[in-house]
Amino acid sequence: MEEIGKRIRELRKSQGITLEELAQKLGMTQPHLSLIENNKRGVSIPVLRRILYALNTNLAAFFSANFHNNKVVYRKSKDSIVLPSHKSAKIKLLVPVEGARLLSCTESIIAPGGSLGEPSSHRGEEFGYILEGKCRLIVDGKEYDLKKGDSFYYDAHLPHTIRNASKKHRLRFLVVATPPSF
Repeated sequence: MEEIGKRIRELRKSQGITLEELAQKLGMTQPHLSLIENNKRGVSIPVLRRILYALNTNLAAFFSANFHNNKVVYRKSKDSIVLPSHKSAKIKLLVPVEGARLLSCTESIIAPGGSLGEPSSHRGEEFGYILEGKCRLIVDGKEYDLKKGDSFYYDAHLPHTIRNASKKHRLRFLVVATPPSF
């Protein structure tokens, strides 16, 4: 994850955009963006999404830059990419999304009592499957309790988030999204 800021800076410079121009476009201060680019300040997924959108790309393309479109098998030890996320969560992009791919697949692990953060939205649809634990899924303000073996599906333009409903055990689940949201 140490390379995120460096890659943002390289992408920005490759497009001939100054730090000041990008900061202004994002509505953030130049020093704040500089701290992100120099890896002195972490960046949340929503903020990283905004930065990458301003740079005409998305999370999937940003993290999948070194993968090949024709690859069929992805090994967990070599090919998974851990995405920046809320401090109580770990999100792995299981299959790199690049080019014309139409969906993304992630495995998420949320610590006891943790969450993916505040509800967020994006275009598309999401399907999820609970592998382990219990969760509270919140979609458009409505709460749903799920456990191992349950699945969910919703329009992602509705604000949504997931919380671990247990204070003792981790929550692990898969999400397949189309179009790729990472």
